[in-house]
Amino acid sequence: MPAAIPDQRLRFPSLRLLLIGITAALAVASILPLAHGLVDSLQARQVAARVVEADHGGSRLIVAIQNLVLERLHTNNALIAPGTAGAQERTLIATHRAAAEAAFADAVPLLDHQDFPGRKELMGAVTEALRTAADLRQRADQAIGQAQNARDPALVKGFMPGMTALVNASVRAWVEALHAASPADPAIARYAVVKELGWIMREQSGFERAAIATAMSSKQAFSQPALLQMAGFRAQVAGAWRVTQGLLDDDPAFAPAVAAAKTAYFGGFEPLADRMRGLILQGEPLPMGTAEWISTTNPQIDALLGLSKAAGEASARVAARLAQAAGRSLLLHGLGLALVTAMALLCVATISQRVARPLAGITEAMHGLAAGSTDIAIPGNGRGDEIGRMAGALEVFHRAVLENRRLAAEQEQIRQKAEAERYASLRAMADTVEHDTARHVEHLTEEATRIGTAVDRLAGSADRTCGNAAAASTAANHARDCAHAVDGAVGQLAGSIRDIAGQIDRSASTTRHALAKGQDARASVEALNTQVTQIGDVVAMIADIAAKTNLLALNATIEAARAGEAGRGFAVVASEVKGLATQTARSTEEITRQIAAVRLATEAAVRVVGEIGSAIGEVDATATTIAAAIARQSTATQDIARNVADAATAAREADTSISAVSDDAEIARKAAAEVQADVVGLAEDVTKLRRSVVRAVRESSPAVNRRLSARILVDRPGRLARGGEGTPHPVTVADLSQGGARLQSAPAMQPGERGILHIDGVAQALPFTVRNVETEDGQTGLNIAFQLDAATAAAFAGVPERLQGVRRSAA
Repeated sequence: MPAAIPDQRLRFPSLRLLLIGITAALAVASILPLAHGLVDSLQARQVAARVVEADHGGSRLIVAIQNLVLERLHTNNALIAPGTAGAQERTLIATHRAAAEAAFADAVPLLDHQDFPGRKELMGAVTEALRTAADLRQRADQAIGQAQNARDPALVKGFMPGMTALVNASVRAWVEALHAASPADPAIARYAVVKELGWIMREQSGFERAAIATAMSSKQAFSQPALLQMAGFRAQVAGAWRVTQGLLDDDPAFAPAVAAAKTAYFGGFEPLADRMRGLILQGEPLPMGTAEWISTTNPQIDALLGLSKAAGEASARVAARLAQAAGRSLLLHGLGLALVTAMALLCVATISQRVARPLAGITEAMHGLAAGSTDIAIPGNGRGDEIGRMAGALEVFHRAVLENRRLAAEQEQIRQKAEAERYASLRAMADTVEHDTARHVEHLTEEATRIGTAVDRLAGSADRTCGNAAAASTAANHARDCAHAVDGAVGQLAGSIRDIAGQIDRSASTTRHALAKGQDARASVEALNTQVTQIGDVVAMIADIAAKTNLLALNATIEAARAGEAGRGFAVVASEVKGLATQTARSTEEITRQIAAVRLATEAAVRVVGEIGSAIGEVDATATTIAAAIARQSTATQDIARNVADAATAAREADTSISAVSDDAEIARKAAAEVQADVVGLAEDVTKLRRSVVRAVRESSPAVNRRLSARILVDRPGRLARGGEGTPHPVTVADLSQGGARLQSAPAMQPGERGILHIDGVAQALPFTVRNVETEDGQTGLNIAFQLDAATAAAFAGVPERLQGVRRSAA
């Protein structure tokens, strides 16, 4: 089955995760406001608790500061009094000290638990001031039991500032904690300011009371700066009172505290303080002592702290309401959060079970179909919703895939059958081409052999012609010598007629013999002309075969065009055959030209031989004339001399003609040798043509290639041992494959003959059988097929490729 094509579009996660993610996102979008409200409710509840805690710590701290101030006042008065402190004074000091220490022990941890700016530094200052106050108290307890002149002046002077430092550190910490908790609600912030103003009014009025108490204890009048300072105390109280009234804005919850503070301070303390200050300034007796003054004014100035107490109570009520509202909000938001979470989980479970899981199953089925699997189960088939319709559509697609699979199988069978038929047709066509080519090539080889035989006969005739011409030349030379001898003996002719007659008889015999040899040479030349004519006929036949081969190449080209892509290799074959046919036609034309030259040479030889015959006839006639006139030799010596000179001239001409015949015969012999070489070249070209055609046909398509492995060019030396011989012959391995090899420079062997091949650099001995024999450039070539057992074949695997790599490296 074809592999599934990957989707190149933007990839998303699985639909199940996508739906669950969307549901979760909606749930989160619903849960976030509820969670935010829940967090706000928790924070509001924590703020309310912090406000309550800060109020409680502030209240305890105010108690501690009130008692600390009273302890400071009584202790300071005892330190500046002329005498020692009495028991009552000591009791008051101890009482206020114990109350202050207990209140500090409650207030300091509560304030230290608060989160406000500078908490660490402020609470550290409170702790340090407490240690300083403890040291001052210890020293003051000893000093108030001593006479005034025995007391440490530094203690008397530094006690009041030291205790005041504790008060100031405590107030600063309380105010910071108070304001840090107040932003939770505007009312709480407003009440925090009221608390601070109440303490300021109480502190400033306490400073005024302390100044009067100090004057009463020291029995000294007020100085002008002291009066101005007390006026400042009074002015600060008045200013703080106005601000407090503006903040309360006639709040009915504060009406009792406002009325009590107004009555106690403005109606009680201020008039009494003015009276006591006036008496002190006038030096008149005072109506009360220091202790009574303090005890009388304590409730009057403490009434100002009633405002702080009332603000604390109001702040506690607001904090309680905030805590209650925060509790309700926390409950509602918690219930809403739980409900939304449960609904989200229910939606996720429903989507997962009813939508995502069936979709995942359908997706898995679709992937199975895409991967080629047909044995799949489609979930959700039969449901009435969209999932069911999707499953139904997928089932239709499933059935279509099954039908396509069946049709594809049938088409594959048809294709395989058509492919087998095409392969059979191609193989049959290749076999036909190979058979016809081999048949025509064998015919050409036979014709070339016959041409070679005719050329051999022609060469023999030319050789004989040369021999006869040499004999005729010898005879002509001999006749010429005889003529010269006759010419030399003319002076002795009269005395030796018989000798002359004998010489003339021999000359006539020799002339007749030369005439016979000339006639034989003419007959040989005419035979040579006949052979040349026969060679011309054979060459015409070769030209006809070349034309038929060209026609065969044209037919192969047409068949290749009809075969289409599968016949592309045959087009190459046709082109190669056509080229070789053209080369054969050119060779036949060259042979025809050579034959024409031989024919011209033979015709010239016939003409020359005719002339030689005529010359010899003339010599014979001259000899006859000499014989007839022998009787008249004595009287016709001059005629005889002239005739002898003519005979010598004729003999020279005969010798020249015979030399020409010999030259023409030599030309004919050389032409015959050239024709023989052309015939041999034609035979080699035909052999190459046959090998090229067979190789091109078999390698043009895998369907017609009978070779199981590719031949690899190695050009490597080797040794060949024939079946019954012990001495190996050196050979050259031209190309090599797993199944065979082509050898060059091999000994003559017959197809089917066996032997063993050893290749340099190859450890295996390779037994083989000769497949066919080729001859090229006078050397024998063998195509052999290996006969290897399983072990040798396994060891020989890959050797041709390795030898090819070695050859390339060497190159």
